[in-house]
Amino acid sequence: MVIRRGKQKKSKKKLLIVLAVLVVATTGAIVWLTNRGDAPSVSTTTERTMPAPGEVNLDPPTEEDKAEVEQNKDELAEQQEQPAPPAKTASVIITYAAQYDQSIEVAAYVSNVFEDGGTCKLTLKNGSKTITRESTGFADARSTTCPPFSVPRSEFSAGTWKATVSYNSSALIGSSEEKSLEVK
Repeated sequence: MVIRRGKQKKSKKKLLIVLAVLVVATTGAIVWLTNRGDAPSVSTTTERTMPAPGEVNLDPPTEEDKAEVEQNKDELAEQQEQPAPPAKTASVIITYAAQYDQSIEVAAYVSNVFEDGGTCKLTLKNGSKTITRESTGFADARSTTCPPFSVPRSEFSAGTWKATVSYNSSALIGSSEEKSLEVK
């Protein structure tokens, strides 16, 4: 045990000596490079020159630079205020709209996207009366399915109701064609 500790101490000492030599050598190299006669000088005038390839312009910003930065800030702020429109139109298809004893059910899917998380919204209208429901779409075999909507029959009055299902996600937005449903 004592022998191992002695070897560990010697290894640590050697490592510290090597690190100290590296630090001194690096510092010396930096000082030498800085004090060479051909190091670029920093200009104190406001005249702008393009830096040579590999050089960095350390001159303070000019009024023109400051104005350009402010303009870029304004443009970025405008872009952030306006949400980007989805890239494509969703092809929403109602597969069925049916009346049962206790409920009205409507099912739909989005044929041109395969994703989870978009919002499916059912809208049922009869004159001035509107009923809406929302659900989250999920990726099915080859499309995005909106879970079937079920609305209690007690919320409806007799007559012709128009059903539409819309879909909205970061990639798509769109709505189905209207489907008529005769409620008795």
